Amino acid sequence: MEEVHRLTPTEFEYFSKHLLTELGYSEVLVSPKFGTFHADGGVDIYAKHNGHFVVGQCKHWAKGRAGYMPIEQVRALGGSMKEKNASEGVFISTLPYGRHTRIYAMNVGMTLIGPYEIASVMKKVNPLFKARSSFFHRLIAILGLRQLLRQEILPRVYALVGLIILLAVLPYVFPWVMRLLIGVVDFINRVT
Repeated sequence: MEEVHRLTPTEFEYFSKHLLTELGYSEVLVSPKFGTFHADGGVDIYAKHNGHFVVGQCKHWAKGRAGYMPIEQVRALGGSMKEKNASEGVFISTLPYGRHTRIYAMNVGMTLIGPYEIASVMKKVNPLFKARSSFFHRLIAILGLRQLLRQEILPRVYALVGLIILLAVLPYVFPWVMRLLIGVVDFINRVT
């Protein structure tokens, strides 16, 4: 979850888009933002799930904030569900949900995705999730290629980075390898 806490609120919305896609949602769209002005009407994400129209809200809280997601935030999405004629809602947050919030969400047809669910999906999607400190993960983060951390693309990225390193090192290593091979052949010729 450390990586998720480092995301900006807008990055968290796009992360949530990919998360919902992994959970079987389709046609997932993030509401457009205009600079610092967010006229999304309380809806960050639009999607379809099992043929139903879904609206979603994403709340990214700073690491270290204690407590549960305020129920008022979840109720606001319930109002947006009615306003947008959505049959389902999904609320994604880096904070866990309290008992009353879960009961409310169940009654209005809303799915709650909290930190435990996010971590669970991330581990299923990317088995290397725990290896956050690896060289390749750092390189990908530095290059701003976070969307490439999905499991299907990651092996290709590793192969590409490996090829680039090989091509960069080959001119320096090749003469040394050739001298070694010539030395081995000379040694074999002298011995026989």
